[in-house]
Amino acid sequence: MPQSTPSSSPFKAYITLWLRALIVGVFVMIAIGGYTRLSGSGLSMTNWHPISGILPPLTETAWQAEFQAYQASPEFKYVNTDMALAGFKKIFWVEYIHRIAGRTLGLLFFLPFFFFWIKGAFTSPEKKRYSLIGLLLLGQGGMGWIMVKSGLVHNPQVSPYKLLLHFTLAIVLLSALMWAKQKHQAATFLGKTKARTSLRILLGLSIITLIYGALVAGHKAGYIYNSFPLMGGSLLPLEAWDIQPLYLNFVANPVLVQFMHRVLAVMTACFGLLVSFQLYKSHHKQPALFLATLLLMQITLGISTLVYGVPLILGVVHQLWAVVVYRYILQLNLRLG
Repeated sequence: MPQSTPSSSPFKAYITLWLRALIVGVFVMIAIGGYTRLSGSGLSMTNWHPISGILPPLTETAWQAEFQAYQASPEFKYVNTDMALAGFKKIFWVEYIHRIAGRTLGLLFFLPFFFFWIKGAFTSPEKKRYSLIGLLLLGQGGMGWIMVKSGLVHNPQVSPYKLLLHFTLAIVLLSALMWAKQKHQAATFLGKTKARTSLRILLGLSIITLIYGALVAGHKAGYIYNSFPLMGGSLLPLEAWDIQPLYLNFVANPVLVQFMHRVLAVMTACFGLLVSFQLYKSHHKQPALFLATLLLMQITLGISTLVYGVPLILGVVHQLWAVVVYRYILQLNLRLG
């Protein structure tokens, strides 16, 4: 019996729906993760039990045990020393929802994955492709716990570099899902365009900007120099170079990290508007206008988040919108003719 191809498989539409659901699921996880981090809830659960941890504390005794474990953590000892059980429950539920959402995303991937595999719905390349995505998903979950654990030892703050890895893995997972969906559908909508090279450059800029955004989050650099376009009355404060050797300032100094994110965000927005103009001139008016709108909204969100001192909801929306912008830029690249 000949192996079915993606174009002839009766499961084609279901696989497309599955991939779309996973892409939405990753967006939801990024949103919940951002809210968890900004609300200060990420270190409330000091243990990770992938199976038994599905159930929250159900009795007062169980809540007291969970709270006692938190009281032994650096965050309680140095930050939330006056927190009572009621306050602990609030941050616990946020992190609990975050972890349950992660497990749900895992089930959303692996249950259909095994079903499609058993039914012979995947071609040989698709088996490799989706297996790789499964490994990425498992790695993302593992990296999340490694990140949390880094804030449970001495310093009541997760390692900014592990947070960066955790976020980067989420972006890689999202990208892999979008690429798999594009390969599965084998569709293009842009055709030939002179903006091809510019779109590639814009994708690179958006990736670097996202990376520095994660570093800003990891170093809590958004809470300093809350003015724009100057930082404390100057373009770049001298303390941006306090660390020796100097190159470490680009990843370890919150002042220079924030500055780099500012510069990269403005560069991405300006270059993106240029790409929008190129697309418009190439008779791709709808993508051009949509890209320009996304970029202008994101730069507005970024500046507002900074000058208002990173309020919770605004900070979450800014992070999520950055991923929306990246997703659309990636989509444009994937659908070039």
